[in-house]
This record gives sequence, structure tokens and C-alpha cells, in this order.
Amino acid sequence: MREISKEKLNEMLKNKGFDPRISWFYTQFKDKFEEEYNIYDLDFEKGHRKLINFLNDEHVKEILFFTEPSGGDFDLDINPAFVKTDELRLFLNKNVNMGTNTHVADKSLKWIFTITHDGDFFISGSRELTKKFIKFFKGAEIMSRAEIEAKWASKKHV
Repeated sequence: MREISKEKLNEMLKNKGFDPRISWFYTQFKDKFEEEYNIYDLDFEKGHRKLINFLNDEHVKEILFFTEPSGGDFDLDINPAFVKTDELRLFLNKNVNMGTNTHVADKSLKWIFTITHDGDFFISGSRELTKKFIKFFKGAEIMSRAEIEAKWASKKHV
């Protein structure tokens, strides 16, 4: 694991067009990525295992880990870091809880996997990548961003 400063993380996020001051950081993703899927009804450990299986299949050797950049009342006391994939399961089990959202990302932020405080997951990235990614999550419920928005819109009219 190679820690980086929060300032360096914020610089990386800003360079990709994100505003690290916004809480619920993942709400910005729909404007930055082609596709986004919510993955739910899957326990924490299985979610980690399936993420790592995907990373290994894609030959990803190292990821960027970070908590909600805006901080807040439930901010975890862990610095952003580059974590080797073979160390990731232990790292996530040790450092992630349901107190706040955490993120696992490609080192250049081409995709971001969010572990939410509600115990579900989001994958945001290119259409091609997200399609490959969700294949690793068989057995979980999966809903696209478009499906989520349609569901919420129909609830507003009830």
C-alpha cells in the first residue's frame, strides 16, 4: 500500500472534472461516466470477492482507494492509497465499514466502484467496462442508472 495525501487525491479528482467538496460524491458520476449500475442484495464479503475476481481477470495490479473526499461526521480515519490487488481483500475488510461511502477506482479514474453506507455497490465507467464488470456479480440484484431514475420518477407521481 502506498498512501497519498488528501490534497493529491483532490487534485486527481479535480483534473477529472469532479468536485471533491460535494458530499455523496458518487452523485456526480452520472455526468462523467457512460454507464452506472447499482448492485445490491449481496453481502459485503461476497462483494469484495467479486470485485477482486474482476480486477484479477482484467489484470489490474493496483487500485486507488479513497473515502468520501468531502469528509463529514462519519469520515474514516484512513488516507487515500494505491493498494495492490493481491492485498485488497484484507485491506477492505480492515478499513471499510458502513459509516460512510468508500471508493475503489482505476488509478487514472476511468472507472469507480463505490461501496455505499447502505451496504450496496455502484460501478461507474464505460459501457464496455461496466458490462464486463456486472458479469462477475451473478446472484446479486443489478439495476442500471436509467432504471433507478425511472423507478424514482414513478414514485414521485404516486
